[in-house]
Amino acid sequence: MIITDGTGTCNAARVTSNNRLDTISTSLSAQARESAERGKSFQVSGTATPVVGSAPVLWLTNTSAESMIITFIRMASSGIISDTEANYFSIVKNPTYNSGGVAVDPINMNYSSNVDAEATAYSGSTPLVLGSTSVEIDRNYKVNDMLSYDKQGSVVLQKGNSIGIVYTDTATAGEVYARISFYYSEAV
Repeated sequence: MIITDGTGTCNAARVTSNNRLDTISTSLSAQARESAERGKSFQVSGTATPVVGSAPVLWLTNTSAESMIITFIRMASSGIISDTEANYFSIVKNPTYNSGGVAVDPINMNYSSNVDAEATAYSGSTPLVLGSTSVEIDRNYKVNDMLSYDKQGSVVLQKGNSIGIVYTDTATAGEVYARISFYYSEAV
């Protein structure tokens, strides 16, 4: 029996000396596939200076009809003077944008793609005011360090949904940073 490729070329499949089909496959993450095939993989980042209380670092909302799939969230801090449980990052669900901040454009990770993200984002590099931040989905207590959350696409923003990263502190020293990696998908 000869196994052919099914495309009409009559190329035969190779079989190893152990009578197994010899194959080669390439595996891509969903984000890598979307980036390569549709040029729709992005990153956006923000910074803030801690205040006594809460300082929003980054706010992102999906304005596309396609689902925004969040794959990674990175948070980092440096120069923080107090390392207590009162200092932490929060990832919050559907905060509303009130005022301030600096508009930031998500960067397309496929350098040959000229597709822009259908999203609105603000960095807390100047004071950013968010509302409705009571639904916390995660918290990180690491100070003067960096942490990446591999969300593996488990955070999905439909059109109009938003995500925020907020830093809570007891002092006003240092700097905090956040980055969100995402892609768009028609399938969710």
